[in-house]
Amino acid sequence: MQAMIFAAGLGTRLNTLTRETPKALVPLNGKALLEHCIIRLKSFGINDIMINVHHFPDKIISFVKSNNSFDINISFSVEDDLLDTGGGLKKARDFFKNEEPFLVQNVDVLTSLDYGEMLKAYNKTCPLALLAVRKRDTARYLLFDENMDLKGWESVKEKKKIIPRSTADRLSRFSFMGVQIISPRIFDYFPEKDNFSIIEAYLHILEKGGHISGMDFSADYWFDLGTPERIKEAEKFIDSEKPESTG
Repeated sequence: MQAMIFAAGLGTRLNTLTRETPKALVPLNGKALLEHCIIRLKSFGINDIMINVHHFPDKIISFVKSNNSFDINISFSVEDDLLDTGGGLKKARDFFKNEEPFLVQNVDVLTSLDYGEMLKAYNKTCPLALLAVRKRDTARYLLFDENMDLKGWESVKEKKKIIPRSTADRLSRFSFMGVQIISPRIFDYFPEKDNFSIIEAYLHILEKGGHISGMDFSADYWFDLGTPERIKEAEKFIDSEKPESTG
């Protein structure tokens, strides 16, 4: 399975950490966020990865090359203008040349979810996309029916709800984990414009009758590493999970 890592963002929530460094190279326990992502993807047999870059792109490319591309095939999609997640994926569509599903993950996500189990679940119904979600209080939610089919989106802060197609189903709120398995068929449903978020694309797909589903990974650990505080929390968690030395 191929994969794409979203690493083009400016990382503004990380404040001074990304003033001279791209978000992907911010350290977590001595390793760049990007390295954590790549190593975990490799552990599941993924050895063909696309990374989109925009903020200090040369630093990211140099970092990967200096590590011998981590002994796998790594390509880059350089965005002169930031295209957001959906636009970034659309720009890299030629990378996904076969008809197999591929995994997409944000570079600032650290999680224990099992990519292999997620792929098995995807293969049972083959939706246009299977989204990793969890029960968590947040400002924005994805709305799913009892079959975990995506039906809409809600912003609590803005008191706004988007449900593209009418439904009588009772909907449940889940937060998106920044990990998804996607079918290459999805590009046929994408908006014609170049700059849009992946969530906007999913809502557009629902409007056209496409099938997007979710999988609940609430039992797994998950960190959004978008702020210095969250990075510190993740480092403490990782340290606490390390086995004690027996001498």
